[in-house]
Amino acid sequence: MPELEVASAVDVSGSFLGEHRAGLTSTFLTRIVPWGITFDPDGKIDIFTFSDGPASAHYVGYMDASNYADYVATNIVDKVPGWGGATDYAHVLRMILAHFGWGEKQEDAPLQPKKTGFFARLFGAGKPSAVEQPQADEAPRRAIVFFVTDGVGDDPEATTKVIGDAEREGHETFFVMVGMSNRSSEFPLLAKLAAKHGNVIFRKIEDIAAFNAMSDEKLNEFFLDEKLTAWLSR
Repeated sequence: MPELEVASAVDVSGSFLGEHRAGLTSTFLTRIVPWGITFDPDGKIDIFTFSDGPASAHYVGYMDASNYADYVATNIVDKVPGWGGATDYAHVLRMILAHFGWGEKQEDAPLQPKKTGFFARLFGAGKPSAVEQPQADEAPRRAIVFFVTDGVGDDPEATTKVIGDAEREGHETFFVMVGMSNRSSEFPLLAKLAAKHGNVIFRKIEDIAAFNAMSDEKLNEFFLDEKLTAWLSR
């Protein structure tokens, strides 16, 4: 069973405020809590928010099985910097990569107990594996990031550079780019990143409430494809 950090970056631009206030994004985050419980050594998901400009990139804190209820209303709505702004991706992507300490050599870590369920069936759970030590700030940590936005992204060149540099330099971070909108929006930048880079997949959600109502099995199948499964398995 692979073990890695799990994070989510949540767009707080003006066009997405209605979904936040309606609780749709909070429910989405709740649905990925099992990924944190399954993969993350501490069972937590690191939450970031962003809109436009470097000051909007913000580390909110963590979400886990103890505090997920109404997480967005409690910790994000009208509380984070950049609330109601425009949409830049690159600043928060850089923050996330720095948060997980990329550029340093990984050190040995203790063996962790096996976990069961959907992911155990997919990746196997018979043998514990070595994982990064999250308490060591200088040690890089392998991570999967659910990047949630309803916007096109106003900084395509900067975003493409951040993703491309991370892939080229071997930073063990995989980005699940989630274009989420009930307005039939298109996400050409996210689709292009997924087509071009091995550390990105793109998923589009057009009916957020229907997606949030999916079974765990269907939701996991929605995210997992050959590219992500291969990255998790290596």
